[in-house]
Amino acid sequence: GEGVARRSGRGVDKVTVTTLLSEKELWDLYGKELVTRNVAAIQKLHHDVLHNVDGTKLEQDLLPRVDRRVKKFDIVIFNFPHHGGKSKIQVSQQLLQNFCVSASTVLSANGAVLLSLTRTQTDVRIREDGSLEDYYSVPDRYNNSWKCIRNAAHAGLVLEAAVPFPTGIPGYRPTGRRNTTRGFMME
Repeated sequence: GEGVARRSGRGVDKVTVTTLLSEKELWDLYGKELVTRNVAAIQKLHHDVLHNVDGTKLEQDLLPRVDRRVKKFDIVIFNFPHHGGKSKIQVSQQLLQNFCVSASTVLSANGAVLLSLTRTQTDVRIREDGSLEDYYSVPDRYNNSWKCIRNAAHAGLVLEAAVPFPTGIPGYRPTGRRNTTRGFMME
C-alpha cells in the first residue's frame, strides 16, 4: 500500500494509508483476519486507512476523501509498486512516471516522495562510501530499470538520496502479489 503523511514541528501528525484494492479484494487476497488486524492496528494509532486509491490519481482519488482542510501532504510513500500484471519493464516505467506526476500534485512545497524498489529495479547504485552512481553508462542495466531519476524529473522531482530498504522489521515479510507465501527478491 501507499501512504501519505502531514507533519508538524513535532513529527508526523497524521498518516493516511491507502490501498489500490477494495477491502473485500484484500480479504480475498490476504484473508479477512489479517487485513482486519492490520487496519485496526493502524486505526488504533489514530491514523486513517482508505481503500480504492489509485497512486497515479491521488488528486482525484485521495484529496476528496481526506479532511477538507488538507490540501497537500508532506510525505507520499509508494512501497514496492506493481501494475498488477506480468512484469513488463515499459509498463513499470510508465506506472512510476504516472505516480511521480500524481504525487507532485499533492505534495507540500518542501514535501518528499519515498519510493521502495528492489535493488534490481533502480537506476542507481549505492557505493560503499554511501554516494550514488547512476547506471546510464551501463545500457542493459539502465534500460531494464524503472528509470527512477528520469521519471522523477519528468514530474519536477529530484532524487536526493537512495538507501537500502531496512531488513528485520518486526512482522514484515515481503511477498509477491500473486503468491503471498513466497517472498520476492529484495536484492
